[in-house]
Amino acid sequence: MITYIELSKIPVKKAPTPTVSYMSEKALSAILKKPSQNTKLGIRDRFFMIFMYDTGARIQELLDLRLKDLHLNDSVPCVYLTGKGEKMRAKW
Repeated sequence: MITYIELSKIPVKKAPTPTVSYMSEKALSAILKKPSQNTKLGIRDRFFMIFMYDTGARIQELLDLRLKDLHLNDSVPCVYLTGKGEKMRAKW
């Protein structure tokens, strides 16, 4: 118990908050142009890349998608993503 009290008196060193750097628009454009648009697989791959970027979906969320999760004919089209812990979120 005494050791705990002595240790609790030591101040906790605060680490600086890391800055988040984002990909430039030019770099993103270059990556999205990589899949060939002349093949079915290239079109598919490019669609999934754009879909994941626009929705912020993780790969597992994308793999778990079902047709019932896509609400494209609503007044505001949206997709329902099921994430970690079965948490559902809507992206429009």
